[in-house]
Amino acid sequence: MNNIKIRYVFRHKETGNVELKTYFISQLEERPARKLSPVFCEEFGYELISRDLYTGTKDKNGKEIYEGDIDLTDDEPTIVVFKDGRFGLRFPDIHAYFADCIDWEECEIGGNVYQNPELLGGASV
Repeated sequence: MNNIKIRYVFRHKETGNVELKTYFISQLEERPARKLSPVFCEEFGYELISRDLYTGTKDKNGKEIYEGDIDLTDDEPTIVVFKDGRFGLRFPDIHAYFADCIDWEECEIGGNVYQNPELLGGASV
């Protein structure tokens, strides 16, 4: 069985700096998260803003694809989402839209909604 991989997204409360940390479930089970990185400790001023699942695939440039990533393959950017037990894409302002028949290896991930919101052209997540 493949191990589940999660990207944790933290924001520093004072600076607004966003930190991404990626761990397999097995790593989290081996030791307390506080020992993996200081961002897991509130006293260092970080807050958890998201946990994003790894899709298990990479884009055409070999970049791992996670929930919250922004696909720039077509004229309009789409966001990687996990819905009803499946990964898919949706347009930022259209929350009802969901496409799950994706050739992930043809996608081009340009960033994520936390560090690169400008890629959405002002659209809301």
